[in-house]
Amino acid sequence: MLDTTIIIPQRGHADLTRHCLTSFREQDPAAWPVVIVDDGSPQTAAGLSVGDLSPGRLILQPHRGVSAAWNRGAAAARTPFLVFLNNDTISTGPWVDELVRPLRQKECVLTGVAMRIERALPASLLDRLAMRNYLAGWCFAIAASVFHELGGFDESLRVYWSDTDLQLRAASAADDSREVLRDVAGLPLVHLGHRTAHDGCLLPRQREQWCADRQVFIAKWQQLLAGGLSGLD
Repeated sequence: MLDTTIIIPQRGHADLTRHCLTSFREQDPAAWPVVIVDDGSPQTAAGLSVGDLSPGRLILQPHRGVSAAWNRGAAAARTPFLVFLNNDTISTGPWVDELVRPLRQKECVLTGVAMRIERALPASLLDRLAMRNYLAGWCFAIAASVFHELGGFDESLRVYWSDTDLQLRAASAADDSREVLRDVAGLPLVHLGHRTAHDGCLLPRQREQWCADRQVFIAKWQQLLAGGLSGLD
């Protein structure tokens, strides 16, 4: 039995989703279940065929943001592990099994395909957070039980920073015997450079949303740290 669900949010750009799914199915013979959550696209999710989705499903929701779409997909999944994947990605080989393997063996809390250094927060906050290196938000995996124990993504962070927030909460909750984040480098998966967020009418006020979510994130973590959140100060 396949133990991992791939969750893909989209808002517009069904063409990206279709190319993402086509390459994924062509490169991996395993029929991993896929849940696509359409976050209130201006137009319908036309362009996605039954063959693209099988086995999987398409969920339509009013526009609430990527974090809400991820949560909706996770709620619909019925597997022990979850992969959150942006639709602006292309598979050049099978990668799910290798990405999830450390989670199956309980070696770490989250796995991803790349790391990034956080530099876009005030130094006064960065110096107090548990980490400066995070898994890139365009593809990462977590056990469904851990995800639900953490409460999922914070939907007040509509588009940005919710993956950073989840990783920090995971670090706070993890025991010292287990690695929190692991970069499974070199997997055959290509990111097309944030085309989902940056193209056309999809997010015309992208910078404003980034700034708004940043302020929510800063206020949240300043408050948490002021309250002495265990493991993060």
